[in-house]
Amino acid sequence: MDEKQFVNLVVVNKSKLARYGWYYLKNIDDVNDTLQDLFVRLWKMRFTLANYDSVFALSMTMMRNMCFDKLRKQKGLVNLSIDQLPDIIDFSPNENQSTEITKLYLEINKLTGLQKEIITLKDIEGYDYQEICQILDLEIGAVRTNLCRARQKIRDRIIKNRENGR
Repeated sequence: MDEKQFVNLVVVNKSKLARYGWYYLKNIDDVNDTLQDLFVRLWKMRFTLANYDSVFALSMTMMRNMCFDKLRKQKGLVNLSIDQLPDIIDFSPNENQSTEITKLYLEINKLTGLQKEIITLKDIEGYDYQEICQILDLEIGAVRTNLCRARQKIRDRIIKNRENGR
């Protein structure tokens, strides 16, 4: 694989990868460093990338794991398992968003780590079920179940908040 093919296959998704990294790291310098490290790793793998069903899913999975590694180091949680990390991630709303969107993000933030990731990938980023399965290494049934439960929790909380006048 030459440089042009690599760029067409991997670097074309740079903005999606950066946005995904932002959900975890919340620091543009850390995101850019992680993204650069990811591209170096993928470049070293360039001759074996054709063996993967989806280079995009591989890239997203690697980005996620590299963000987790960086979070472990930053927070001194080296022994924390990868299953526990999503719970410490903050999917905070942007200050430029409407109050309804802000409320939605706050409710997403209350979900469990896996539900938070799945609803973000599906409803915010727009990935399909198969891509989410590949990125998170889950079965499609688990993705659908967690997404359904997450949406139901958010719906119930929003209805409850409206009834209480919040």
